[in-house]
Amino acid sequence: MDQRSQELGVFSSESAPWDVDGTILHVGSVDERLLSGYLSSTATQIYVVDADPLALQSVEDKAQRDKRLETSHRVISSDHEWTTFYIYSQTAHNGLQPPQEVQKRYPGVQLVKEVDVETCSVESLLEQVAMSEAETHCLVVNSVHIANQVLMQFGGVVSSNVRPRLVVLGNLDIAEQLGRNGTLRLLYSRGYSITEVLSLHEDFTLLMAQPTSQIKELSDRLRESQGERDECREKFEDAKQKFRERLAELEAQQQIELAEAKNRWDQQQRRDKSQTKEEVRLRDEQDSQLAELRDDLVKAQEQLASSSQELEEADQRMQKIAKRNTALRTENQLLKAEEEELKKRQKTLDAEILKVEVQLQMLKELLVKARDDD
Repeated sequence: MDQRSQELGVFSSESAPWDVDGTILHVGSVDERLLSGYLSSTATQIYVVDADPLALQSVEDKAQRDKRLETSHRVISSDHEWTTFYIYSQTAHNGLQPPQEVQKRYPGVQLVKEVDVETCSVESLLEQVAMSEAETHCLVVNSVHIANQVLMQFGGVVSSNVRPRLVVLGNLDIAEQLGRNGTLRLLYSRGYSITEVLSLHEDFTLLMAQPTSQIKELSDRLRESQGERDECREKFEDAKQKFRERLAELEAQQQIELAEAKNRWDQQQRRDKSQTKEEVRLRDEQDSQLAELRDDLVKAQEQLASSSQELEEADQRMQKIAKRNTALRTENQLLKAEEEELKKRQKTLDAEILKVEVQLQMLKELLVKARDDD
């Protein structure tokens, strides 16, 4: 799988299917480029389950440098507690297939070593790998031989609150295989839809499925954002109206106070020529009052400036909310278009599945007829 997995380099760190903020759970072999993609992602936990001790050794070396990375030398199975992993002279054939099957197809391949490997079910594995409901997760299966078994078990035990993204790496007919044995139908019943079937190599395909509930969640988020926008706009208009009313009141009050102060000042000027000590005292009091009024005016102007700044900040928040709403609306439109495309793909896939079932039925009838003729 190493040569074929290198084709995964077509994904950037921003668009890779495993770019999540939670856990990446990888079942099967993992090569350098695929592992580098995991380590470059925003995942907080990377858990690799592989039966090949030699391949797992290089992963364990990297785990010492990145605490997010954990490894487990096990095989996904619910039949036995232990199974045998076969190591051959050509590492591409390492796996669970016994020598008689491998050497029948590849006579030059020699058995080098047998390794006892512990088995575990998907249910026990999910219990061990904690997945938070608040984060996004990804389950990657990079083994054609166990893909059906893993997804069958996964579809039966997955929590309704934790919905990881599913990625299957396999041969070109992996989608047909999963559809033929009912795995895809089970995933559909669990709320999953196939969102991507991408041929990365002449004999290598990536199949990705995601929870359909994410589309509804995005629509709910858009409605909530629109509600927040309307509420913020209403508060903004109310605050702006109150600010205008308060500004008018302050301006009117200032005009009255300034007119009164000027009138008192003019009267005092006319009495200056004949004023007495008592008049001087009264004038000083008036001067003090005038100074206080001027201080009040300065404070009022500062308050007006502060209110203007608050109004400007509120306007900036409104603009940010409008931009976010536009982005969410655009994303929702894209998801709706993608949902329509997925429905078309699903209809096509269902038609192909039905065609295969009809062909199988015809083949069965031919076999029965052949036996009857014999």
